[in-house]
Amino acid sequence: MVWGGDSTGVYSVRSGYYLLLQGDQALNPDTKLFSCLWAIKCPQKIKIHVWRLIWQFVPTRYCLYSRRIISNPICPLCNLASETVEHAMCECYNASMVWSSLGIFWPIQVNDMPFKEWLSWLFESLPVQKHVLIVTILWSIWHARNKQVHDHTQQSYQQICVFISSYCKELENLLPKLQGNVSNMKQQFWQGPSPNLVKANFDASFSAIEKSTWSGVVIRDFAGEVLGACRRFTPHVSSAFLAEAFAALHAIELLLDLGFDSAIVEGDSLTVIKKLQSKKPDLSILSALIFDIKEKARSMRICRFVFAPRASNRVAHLIAGDSSLESIDRYWVEETPSSAVHAVVSDRQHLNQG
Repeated sequence: MVWGGDSTGVYSVRSGYYLLLQGDQALNPDTKLFSCLWAIKCPQKIKIHVWRLIWQFVPTRYCLYSRRIISNPICPLCNLASETVEHAMCECYNASMVWSSLGIFWPIQVNDMPFKEWLSWLFESLPVQKHVLIVTILWSIWHARNKQVHDHTQQSYQQICVFISSYCKELENLLPKLQGNVSNMKQQFWQGPSPNLVKANFDASFSAIEKSTWSGVVIRDFAGEVLGACRRFTPHVSSAFLAEAFAALHAIELLLDLGFDSAIVEGDSLTVIKKLQSKKPDLSILSALIFDIKEKARSMRICRFVFAPRASNRVAHLIAGDSSLESIDRYWVEETPSSAVHAVVSDRQHLNQG
């Protein structure tokens, strides 16, 4: 039996839950709220704290009282009302002053909403740029409350506001640097193997309409010189995962056909690479292909499967997607396909600079 809800073919509670959510997502009124929350560019701990507030998972006095852990639900900060999530985050004096001091207001009728609905209204009413401020306020109010209750360190609402403003400013300055690091990662180039190995890069160009795929494979040495390449057609392919697995199979077959017994096989499909690296039997729809690839790889002296980002796999990508070639399988020996010449030269130049 194969579990179709996950690419591994193995059932897990997480994959079952995800599959159930797919059907209910359009009908679930919370979908938009959580989509907004998880999209906010701020530390994960802040988003998780807000998620806990939404589901009433924080130990407010009212929550502890309702579970019979304590005997008094009154707010420890103002002693005026039960400390519900709504009261602690919006109605308590310090909390309400923080919101107003930072320029966030809402109509009186919104005060009667449960916290989840109130937060949904706030996300929809204010621009996306303000969402970081909203969740940071919620996190900071709770942090200040805990310091007063547990450490007996009282913070005025002015101090809380100063902290929130400086923290948001720090996040604003940090974000471009993080995005810069991501963009630098995307600019990675192909890395050559050690002199005693060759490297075979593979990729697939899958057509969901025609249910077919073209595989692109290129084999290079440590200096970036092309030793062999191929572009092969496979019909009756039902998914992109199968297409990538076929491309990996074609890479192994080309290595064996050209007589290489020590190689690194690189592709940009993390799912396929993980399956090829795993010593456990594969149970997914790829199982037959994965088994075949591993069996062929065992006939080689050295064969390692490695994941490569798309940017460092572009030569194989260009070969697979070259629609200008005839609709027949093509092979090249010590020759570069015309569509990939520029990328091969660029990779070699970067290799020499490194």
